[in-house]
Amino acid sequence: MNKWVKYSISGAILLGFIYVLYHFSSVEPAPEDLEQVKAENTKSERDQLAEEQTRRPIPINPEGMYLIHHLFKSYDRTKKMKPMQSPIAKNLPVKSTNAFPNIYMLMGNGAYFNYEDADALIEFVKAGNVAFVCADELSYSLASNLFWGEELNSKYGECMDVNFLHDSLEILPDYHWFYTGDDGEKKSDVWNFWNIDGLQYDEYSVLSAAILCDDWVKTRNPICVRIKIGEGMLFLHSETSMFTNRTLMDDNQGLEYAERIMSHIPRGNIYWHDLSGRNSHRYLAKKGSEESAEGEGGGSETYGKRRESPLQFILDSTALRWALYLLLLGLGFYIIFQSKRRRRIIPAAEKRVNSSVEFADTVSQLYYQERRHDKIVKHQEIVFKDFIRSTYYMTTLKADDQFISALSKKSGVATEKIAQIFKAFEYAEGNSSLNDEFLITLQNKLDDFYKNCN
Repeated sequence: MNKWVKYSISGAILLGFIYVLYHFSSVEPAPEDLEQVKAENTKSERDQLAEEQTRRPIPINPEGMYLIHHLFKSYDRTKKMKPMQSPIAKNLPVKSTNAFPNIYMLMGNGAYFNYEDADALIEFVKAGNVAFVCADELSYSLASNLFWGEELNSKYGECMDVNFLHDSLEILPDYHWFYTGDDGEKKSDVWNFWNIDGLQYDEYSVLSAAILCDDWVKTRNPICVRIKIGEGMLFLHSETSMFTNRTLMDDNQGLEYAERIMSHIPRGNIYWHDLSGRNSHRYLAKKGSEESAEGEGGGSETYGKRRESPLQFILDSTALRWALYLLLLGLGFYIIFQSKRRRRIIPAAEKRVNSSVEFADTVSQLYYQERRHDKIVKHQEIVFKDFIRSTYYMTTLKADDQFISALSKKSGVATEKIAQIFKAFEYAEGNSSLNDEFLITLQNKLDDFYKNCN
């Protein structure tokens, strides 16, 4: 077959594919909506305004935070409150317009930031502002700025007892929290707590913590943590269910807990991120049917129309539409000119290298050259505690005599040697004048533990 004939046939097939794609992904008014569309076009401005005023308002937040939002609006420490949408880097001001700091508030199932927004939030706090993030999950872009490893410790259980660690806020008895389903029945589920052992910042405090009801060890698991970053403060709260509408209306316990958490936030200008969560794009509709106002319909550009294909989102945007066309055109050229069978060169398999060991060696050499022995000891402590958690399934929040005795029984190492290691870690905390002899002695004790433990 002549090559030009082959090119012509391939081009015709490609153009036909583009036409079919555009035809079946286009949006046309559904038959049952034609009369509604005509009626909308003939309405007077007064009728349209009256309909917009009586339409159900768009929810404040997709996670059911209507009540807590209005509590903050009426809070005596709130100088002003302004709703905010993504992106953070563009819409969150670093400098305050008055003598009070700016406060960023996010409450939702997850804090899903890209790297630019995560960096902007950290710089916002460093400048002397305050951020309060209440989420069951952090995006990697934000978590990698705050934690060395995993940011959450998840534990399974039916209930937990929560209290504040500061004496002036402590309540007796503890707050008692259950998971309840949509039918109101109690159920067991996963509770999320912050992994403070992996925090990258040394200046922090645990405000509230929980003890699982079936935990006979009575381990306190951090729920709300305050971290000092630069000149400002970042608050992290792991359980969003403690601020939902259902929780605040069920009894006085939820409301009292929320008020005591609010007492830690200073007086300032609140910027409420009202579109947090995975499905926040559902809440961007400003017009549409009542279903759209609840987050189930389209936006203002598709009012009275029915989406026939997910590709309509791409074809509605000029830039995305031409990007799709260029992609298909490039695919066609590739098929035409690269369709010949070619023998590919099989590259030699490279030997795998454990780069993590090289990285650890480089970092340790850097700290050693700068005489930052305290940083080396901090990394040794993180690795040692992680070894205990993963090997003996023990929590390392508090290294008291009971913990050391239990660790000695499980590892087979004498309690005196374990106690010396933790005393060395405690002595090195915040001490930047450690010498080489202390570092060598501590390393020898750790090596002895690793060699002799069960």
